[in-house]
Amino acid sequence: MVQPFQSSVDGSGETALVFIGDRFSHAVGKAGLLAADAGETDRLWEREITTPATATPGQLHVAEEVMAMVAARFGPTVYARIDLVDDEAGWPRVLEVELVEPSLFLTAANGAAQRLAVAVANRVTRPSRVSPL
Repeated sequence: MVQPFQSSVDGSGETALVFIGDRFSHAVGKAGLLAADAGETDRLWEREITTPATATPGQLHVAEEVMAMVAARFGPTVYARIDLVDDEAGWPRVLEVELVEPSLFLTAANGAAQRLAVAVANRVTRPSRVSPL
């Protein structure tokens, strides 16, 4: 994956908004990992620092718009993670949309694991039709 550098990551990192059962569940702050001119770096996930966060109204709006686009294209999801960073003007921008095997940071919010279990159980008992790619 190649992503354009956003200088705000050095100061404020990323914000990951987790959706479970098509609804916002919780947010996590992710600190920046890369040093300037570090070159190729292996195993970044081992150094990842996360903390519970509160999504701003702007972040929530952007993430909900992304979720609406995902639902329109692929149908409802059981879970998703939308990673956002601030651009130079301070506006939230989408960095990643994680739909397959995302880290959901379930320990960061009370009840998140239970919400996921209910969403999975609901999907198993009422499977949805997913659009082909």
